[in-house]
Amino acid sequence: MQYIVNLGKSQDCVEMTAKCNKYIQYTFTKKQLQKLLKNWINQSLWIPVPTKSRGNRTDNTKYHSTAIARKKPALPIRDYIAKGVYQFLLTPDADVDIDIFYGFTKLLYYGIGRDTAGLKALGRKTRHFQSIGYDPFHPKEVIRTHPKKDGYLFHEIHCHYVLNIVDWISGENIIKDICKLMHKNGVAIISVRNDLY
Repeated sequence: MQYIVNLGKSQDCVEMTAKCNKYIQYTFTKKQLQKLLKNWINQSLWIPVPTKSRGNRTDNTKYHSTAIARKKPALPIRDYIAKGVYQFLLTPDADVDIDIFYGFTKLLYYGIGRDTAGLKALGRKTRHFQSIGYDPFHPKEVIRTHPKKDGYLFHEIHCHYVLNIVDWISGENIIKDICKLMHKNGVAIISVRNDLY
């Protein structure tokens, strides 16, 4: 089962930064995510869409059953990098941040799945000091380990297509987790599929 997801039923708490036939991309500050969560019932929409089975998995990994092996980064990441506008720069209401000033920013790819090419591209192209992937279903323990364990707060968090494969309650928990992991001046870039109709 997959889901059509809308995080901006009321546009006052979300900025839709990209929309195409394949995906919708939202950019949130920490304050915007908190506002979304306070009114989750009225702000978010999940519509189930039956999907064809990919058949039985033949490998014994712990990847989520929908994780796709990719040779190049996911489309939202490629488009994001192509724009050349990197979100970790100070937002208008942000305090001056010494980490950002000196370039010691941290990026998290939340729900990386098999998109290691995406993580490498984000780390290389966005000039982050440290780029980390996290996925609770990943076969490598280092990627399954929740980043909060190390006390990290991230200036930029990417989450692409993850919300399309979880139910509404799990989606809310993921958004809460992303919010907790965000630096006070951080941003979250969240993409959902737009081609499930």
